[in-house]
Amino acid sequence: MNNFKITILLSLVLCITLVQAEVKLPSLVGSNMVLQRDKPLNFWGWASNGENITVSFLGKNYKTTADANGKWKVILPSQKAGGPYEMTIKASNTITLTNILIGDVFVCSGQSNMELKVGGADNAQAEIASADGTNIRSFRIPNAISSRPKEDVKSQWLECDPVNVGKVSAVAYFFARELNSKTKIPIGIIESYWGGTAIETWLSPEALTNDPEFGAKVISLKSMDMEVESKKNTADFFAWLRDTEKRDPGYDNGNYGWRKQAHPEWEQVTVPGRFLNTIKSQKVRDGIVWLSTTVELSDNDAKDTCYLSIGSIVDDNLAFVNGVKVGFTNDGKYKKSKYAFDGGILHAGTNTITVRVMNYGNPSHQIGIIGSLDVFFLKTKANTYSLAKTWNYKLSLDTVFPVLHEKYINPEHIPTLLYNGMITPITNYTIKGFVWYQGESNENKGYQYRTFMKSLINDWRSKFSNPSAPFLFVQLPKFRHETKAPEESKWAEIREAQQMALVLPNTAMAMTMDLGDARNIHPTNKQDVGKRLALLYRKFFNGEKDLKVEGPVFENAVFKNNNCLITFKNVEQGLTSLKNDLPIKAFQVETASSGKFVYVPTVTIKEKNTLEIASPDGKPITAVRYAWADNPGELNLVNSEGLLAHPFRTDNYKGIGYDARYDKTTK
Repeated sequence: MNNFKITILLSLVLCITLVQAEVKLPSLVGSNMVLQRDKPLNFWGWASNGENITVSFLGKNYKTTADANGKWKVILPSQKAGGPYEMTIKASNTITLTNILIGDVFVCSGQSNMELKVGGADNAQAEIASADGTNIRSFRIPNAISSRPKEDVKSQWLECDPVNVGKVSAVAYFFARELNSKTKIPIGIIESYWGGTAIETWLSPEALTNDPEFGAKVISLKSMDMEVESKKNTADFFAWLRDTEKRDPGYDNGNYGWRKQAHPEWEQVTVPGRFLNTIKSQKVRDGIVWLSTTVELSDNDAKDTCYLSIGSIVDDNLAFVNGVKVGFTNDGKYKKSKYAFDGGILHAGTNTITVRVMNYGNPSHQIGIIGSLDVFFLKTKANTYSLAKTWNYKLSLDTVFPVLHEKYINPEHIPTLLYNGMITPITNYTIKGFVWYQGESNENKGYQYRTFMKSLINDWRSKFSNPSAPFLFVQLPKFRHETKAPEESKWAEIREAQQMALVLPNTAMAMTMDLGDARNIHPTNKQDVGKRLALLYRKFFNGEKDLKVEGPVFENAVFKNNNCLITFKNVEQGLTSLKNDLPIKAFQVETASSGKFVYVPTVTIKEKNTLEIASPDGKPITAVRYAWADNPGELNLVNSEGLLAHPFRTDNYKGIGYDARYDKTTK
């Protein structure tokens, strides 16, 4: 071999060696990141076997060597809050990270109410415009499912400034903003959420190995390539949807025949509303519903760009104005359907708006057109016309899609997938604690949720090697129609399960019963949710012991002389009613003679921390419930600080979500 060939060969070998030796970092370790103060700091990455790596930070060097698998890890000593700083990581190459802060870092996770962005919250434009991201940074984990633990994700740390904050979780951002404004400590939020997901998909395989419902499934998932399965099943699913669509009488070979004219002959339904509550003639399960209404316009309306806004629709919708398609939204329960269109479609006189709604597998309570009244309108250059009114509807295809979840991989129904895809990649990162907002998708499994909520807290603390990490969570607010007569409640059982998790140390729960929206599962007042979480953190984990953050919590019940005495803790100067409004509302009792719960008109504050409930029929009271409903209406029992009492019950009767595998104490 001549010298030239030898030189070329050696050059190629050297290039390959250098490429292999280049140090690489996970995306979570990057510029703009927030490092956790006052704790040893984990840094990790990849390089060639035996490669020497040096991490330089704040004037000191920390050395390590990549192992046989090309992985390396180094632990830096704890640091005080501050910044911005720079860091370099050097092997055969050098990586420089800039604009690094040291403060407190929180993993913010859950489903759609954690996912709801600042851009979808109250006063969004003002909140975005006023955002100062100097000391608040976010890192968004992309949606990812996996049957095996992932090592990295594709994302980056961003400052929460007006450019970026609109796409940041509203609860996480308002929590961080409140903390930063009071403590002056930089805050980092790692966002890992996915709307519509159940708690079991966020648990690790180890946490579910022996679970009576999901244990076997967890074992079987280990042998699956979920990315391949997902692509195949998604293709099968949409092929199935196309076939299903052909069964719609309003659809004929690509032509939506019912879009062209008004349909006063159809039955009536109130918009907004969920079909389960508003369509009285039939119980809509899954399928296709057509809706139609008309708007009277003047000559001045039919000009320039116009807008049709029809709220959030579960699941898909096609919208037509005078027979012309103006918009389509897929999986609209987490989006607002607002469509711009050419005003030339309109004309003076009667104009027809038609919407085709297709639901293919959500729980029946979800189906419908939802949102506040002000998001339903037709806006022209000259006027805005409300569409929150009576529409006509026709149920064109009513069918349960029993094969849905066999055809379409949905993480809501598959355990561990999101833990593997969206939590495992960040468990090496040093954090302060967790913020969790989830529970809606487990509404039918309140007793199982008792176990899973505690499992999640213990599981994540273990996986992050942070056994005492603060774990804050949001109790579900009120939702659906106000309960006029006592009845069993799915959401009350989830709230109860959430409250039971407070037996674990270093936990805190934000009560949000008053922040719910009966018509919207995604209430947009996320500012108060974030503020309440921040207040809890400051009191219990930041040493501000004098803060008043909790309302009255049930402590004991004494049944005596046919009546009942209820004592509470957290009453401060004493129990009272909100704005001195009497009677005290939302108490229901069961008596020995009735065997059923009834609301009680007489509840008396007897002492600083005690209520007396009089028997409504003169017979002994056997059980008491407070605010035990999906939506108990306006609540007015508060402590002297004006903080609402937490919901509770004294009985342990089997509920809607009873499951003997997870509860051994219920009658």
